[in-house]
Amino acid sequence: MICMVVVSVSTVTEILFHRLVEVNNVKESMIQCVIEFFDIWGSVDTVLLFIHYLVLFILYVYSFVMTMQLAAQSRSSIQHQSFLSSF
Repeated sequence: MICMVVVSVSTVTEILFHRLVEVNNVKESMIQCVIEFFDIWGSVDTVLLFIHYLVLFILYVYSFVMTMQLAAQSRSSIQHQSFLSSF
């Protein structure tokens, strides 16, 4: 629940600064959705995006290490070896 609140609060900057822009080409006109940040908000959004990627990377590495550790422990208990020799 805490994670959902943090992610929601950190993505509110993108929700607030969306706007629709009409683009006129030679053949057709279309409407595009763009994000237009004011002053410091662009930097804040970049930092928040970096934190999102960094936290996900740390979680992936942690889960990989824990999976490898659990696999090595179960292998060592089955084969009656020491934990370190099963790597």
